[in-house]
Amino acid sequence: MFNSKGLLSISLRDIAKELVISYGNLTYHYPNKENIITWLCVQMMEELDEAAKIIRNVNSTFETVLKAPELSFEILYKYRFLFQDNVEIIRKYPGIALLLKQIINSGKADHFNLFNELKEQGIMRLEIGEREVNYLIDIQADLKNMFFMNLVEKENAHSFKKEYINYVNGLIYPYLTPKGIRYFESKYI
Repeated sequence: MFNSKGLLSISLRDIAKELVISYGNLTYHYPNKENIITWLCVQMMEELDEAAKIIRNVNSTFETVLKAPELSFEILYKYRFLFQDNVEIIRKYPGIALLLKQIINSGKADHFNLFNELKEQGIMRLEIGEREVNYLIDIQADLKNMFFMNLVEKENAHSFKKEYINYVNGLIYPYLTPKGIRYFESKYI
């Protein structure tokens, strides 16, 4: 409901009606909308953690990095209202905004470690410093946020899934060694 109508348009009564339960039953478990949104953030974080475990089981670190956008796409799409209604969340629910920031920072730390592994493996250029790696990670995160902010219809999202994956993964290209470029081009070009 939040995805289709927006966070501000949905009341607890709307949610109770959709779930075919009484308003009192809903508010017994979730006294306010903030509790529901927080629970949804925790659900998203758990789903992203599960996807990260799956991704880590692929053959190589580079495959892990390149597979991450594909496996996280459906999860991020499922919770797209968190991106689309981000300004409202920041204004009305600062605790949730902080939780979302923690989720993002957790993902950034994982990516930072993966990129350092790529440097050790000769996939990313060694001269790429910590500042540049953090900048790359920030650009990837911002691109993901902007992408999901602008998606409304499921049909629209899935037609752009490949484009999204290519954009996110393509950001790493300038940082690759010749070995990394050959591997990247064998997978994506």
